[in-house]
Amino acid sequence: MNRNIIFSIFTVSLAIVFGSCHAQKTNATEAKSMKLSNEWAFQGFFNDGKLVVDQSKSIELTISPDEKFFTGNTGCNGMRGPIMVEANGKIKIGPVENGRKHCPNSEAEKKLLEALDCVTDYKIEGAILKLYCNEKSVMQFESYKN
Repeated sequence: MNRNIIFSIFTVSLAIVFGSCHAQKTNATEAKSMKLSNEWAFQGFFNDGKLVVDQSKSIELTISPDEKFFTGNTGCNGMRGPIMVEANGKIKIGPVENGRKHCPNSEAEKKLLEALDCVTDYKIEGAILKLYCNEKSVMQFESYKN
């Protein structure tokens, strides 16, 4: 009788451990997928591998829940366009459509649009989205919704 009780406790314990491991793996996969479709605030461009923080905080990027479209603001004009996301971290943004009003800092807007056009990969670390061009870090965003 004691063996049956011990065996039952052991079996239930194993079921709980393996069941929770599977649930954690599934939730982690779902979380990564959900995180890309988010509202992102621009943090800055990378220059020689170092992040140069943008103080204006006016550049925004919102990726749709289906991860097929984005909208945002260049800091002066609105922008939008399609995105293609692959499971291996590859991403294609654009072509980007944007407004054409005259901006006081049009060079910054031009740099942003060129960088978005070049993006080939992304990586999410916590609440941070890093965008890469041919494996080189180009810009970084932070989630509004941590």
